[in-house]
Amino acid sequence: MRILWIPHTSWAFPTRSKTFCRQLSGRHEVHVINFGTFFGRREYMSPEYIKGIFYRRTNDAGIIIHDVPQISPALFSRTLREWNRRIFCRYVNKVIRKEKIDAFVGCFLCPPPDCENIVLDICDDHASYWRVIRGNEEYAAEIDGVHEDYFERTNKVVCVGDVLRERIKHNAVSIPNGADVELYQNATGEAIRSQYAGGRKVVSFVGNQDFPDELSLLMDACEILDDPGIVYLVTGRGFALDAAKKKARSRGLDNIIFTGFLPDEQIPEYYRASDASLYLRKPSYFWDAACPQKIVEATAAGATVISTRIREVELWDFPNVIYTEPTPESLAENINAALAKPPVPNEKINDFDIHNLTRRYEDLILS
Repeated sequence: MRILWIPHTSWAFPTRSKTFCRQLSGRHEVHVINFGTFFGRREYMSPEYIKGIFYRRTNDAGIIIHDVPQISPALFSRTLREWNRRIFCRYVNKVIRKEKIDAFVGCFLCPPPDCENIVLDICDDHASYWRVIRGNEEYAAEIDGVHEDYFERTNKVVCVGDVLRERIKHNAVSIPNGADVELYQNATGEAIRSQYAGGRKVVSFVGNQDFPDELSLLMDACEILDDPGIVYLVTGRGFALDAAKKKARSRGLDNIIFTGFLPDEQIPEYYRASDASLYLRKPSYFWDAACPQKIVEATAAGATVISTRIREVELWDFPNVIYTEPTPESLAENINAALAKPPVPNEKINDFDIHNLTRRYEDLILS
């Protein structure tokens, strides 16, 4: 079967779409629509945006990537958003016709295209993200409108968890984010510990670092603990990193190490090297419906997870997850507690094994 998938963000980032596409590509011909992410006026004058005006067809380990002219929220202009969307959808339909696509997996970025077999993947409550986190009601309403268009066209709707499934006014199948459990369990983490730990306990903070409050919370807790026997590995890229690095240096927090961008193949090693791993999203209506990939991955590697309270995660009832309040004092206390006890085995992680989840997704697509 030829499957065309549109992720909710660029193919360059690790996402659930990327994970499922990699798994499906062993049995099907998988095509992916890729695009840049541009938000502000200045970015529309950048060389990267100009380069992205032109269509390109490439291959990533057997997955056919279609780079199409950028789709963007274009937050400053509804007219530009609509212009981008129309161009984007025209290219999507062109790919469907030219590549003889049998099944389409889409999201809010593109209305339902000209394909008989359509699946809507609501990977997160994106309307709530723009409404609650970003305060953009207009764009949130546009996302809701696209979802309604899908509901009229298909009964194949996927969401990441039970909380989100309760929110949407449509029958949906819950397929959470997953991880290759065997791959994570077989990682050793030895190279990472050798490079960074020096005999110290390792607390990792893995992911896109786009939220300054989270990094400030970590630095405040690190300062409270004032423990040279702990090293904090902050991995990934993001908007908040430059300022955080300057603050860490100015405060003399030498045991916070910013490792930079982390290739997908290194993620299991970092989690396996971790005595504890952090997930510090600020509690909100949006995050309550999230299915944190990072908690799944850290759990698969056997790490203790310290997380702020997320309703969906609480429903999992993972024994290795310790909940913290979003305050430096609470985080410091829970880091100490996590490092003072041995890891807790969690057989529930097998429900999140990517091979089992992919088979469920595949059955839905083929139905």
